[in-house]
Amino acid sequence: MRDYSKHKTLLRIVGIPLIVIGAILLIMGFVGFYSMNIDVSDLKQNINRGANDITKISIGGLLIIVGSFLVGMTVLRPLSKYYSTEVYPGTKITGRAFAEGMQEAGFRKEIVKIRCPHCGYLESEDAKFCSKCGKKL
Repeated sequence: MRDYSKHKTLLRIVGIPLIVIGAILLIMGFVGFYSMNIDVSDLKQNINRGANDITKISIGGLLIIVGSFLVGMTVLRPLSKYYSTEVYPGTKITGRAFAEGMQEAGFRKEIVKIRCPHCGYLESEDAKFCSKCGKKL
């Protein structure tokens, strides 16, 4: 089994600052956009400032998504180990109980098979040809 601790550390070193920088840009963009004074006489400056703020919001959101993905990659193995050791046995018991309840309620489907007269292979009852030898049943 390979040791991925260096990779995980690198992903966290890159991912966490991306999240922080993205959050700062996002907040700066929202604050700038919503605190903007709309002055009709200086429309060109307002449009440029609004475009800058929207760009900050977009880049900040993208950095947060990328950083969250990178940090999330570092917790996949521990989550899957937790799932396999803690959650799976309960799921297995629940599934077994559900299957038993369905059988008791009469929802069990019987499977009828017929034997091929040529090769002896068990085939489903609606088959016209054998899946093993290909001859007509």
